[in-house]
Amino acid sequence: MTEGDFNPRILGLLCHWCCYAAADGAGVSRYQYPPNMRAIRVMCTGRIDMRFILEAFKVGADGVFAGGCHLGDCHYQTGNYEAMVMAEATRQVLKMCGVNPERFDLQWASAAEGPRFVQFITDFTMKVKELGPLGEGEGEPGRDEALRRLDVAIRVARNKKVRTAFGVLAKNLHKSGNYDKDTILQGVTQKVVPAFEKQFDELEMVKIIGFCCENAAQLSVEALKGVIPKGVEIRPLPCSKDLEVHMILDAFTEGGEAVFVVGCKVDTCQNKTGSLMASKRVKYAKDLIEELGLEKLGLSSDRVKMFLTEQNTTEDIICFIDKIKQMKQRISKEQVR
Repeated sequence: MTEGDFNPRILGLLCHWCCYAAADGAGVSRYQYPPNMRAIRVMCTGRIDMRFILEAFKVGADGVFAGGCHLGDCHYQTGNYEAMVMAEATRQVLKMCGVNPERFDLQWASAAEGPRFVQFITDFTMKVKELGPLGEGEGEPGRDEALRRLDVAIRVARNKKVRTAFGVLAKNLHKSGNYDKDTILQGVTQKVVPAFEKQFDELEMVKIIGFCCENAAQLSVEALKGVIPKGVEIRPLPCSKDLEVHMILDAFTEGGEAVFVVGCKVDTCQNKTGSLMASKRVKYAKDLIEELGLEKLGLSSDRVKMFLTEQNTTEDIICFIDKIKQMKQRISKEQVR
């Protein structure tokens, strides 16, 4: 898609008292500016939550513009100052998601400044048009990956610890009265970003539970430390024959997104029929998922896998790890859809 073919979708969150009135005045005066923005009126920019902006991007916006009263003119005294803190935190989170923070802008215009509002929207529309569709700009990870990360960020933005960190920072800034840009940036990077990153990393991880025969390719917890991806929990078994169907189903009730079972190849199993018994139980668990209609709840039979490997084979361990990584990536994409 060329820049000329791209018509960006922009959401505007405009203060009722100033910027929305400026937009109204620009329309009455018949000023010409790009029609890409769809406006939502809010009583104050201080009312805008980070989640509003992240949700806007997730549902299809290529850019989000927020407009309020000039600093010192807020009808609610400090609303636009608080919006500055929210805006900086949002930019940092967008970076975390791989989204160019220039896709979000915060500006001020009084009710009488229709021409100023027009200039803001014209410049911002051109900027977003240069960046291209969401996720496809320079340095962005692609639309699917950007949407996946935004979905995680939205859930993190609801987290009590994150909201507490943001609230404490906003309260301290209000108490000091220092809303210098550098001070806000320092506060956000030191207080909000670490709390957000911690929760982001935890939520982004797909939990996968594995039952592993200790005889199969040295698949013990100690042997695989530093190799298994984050979010994968290994539960060793003396032999894969010790696996029960309920153990697979219980793993899902414990929050697992997928379950894998690793056993020895049939001809190398020390208990002769251990791998065969485990394979039959895995198949039965998959059949149960289909027969009980659990796919309607997002649980599909292909989230249960059985891997067979020879003893002490490093190549099989590496192959096994690659399969688990592929499983994690596929489930992450499914969660966004």
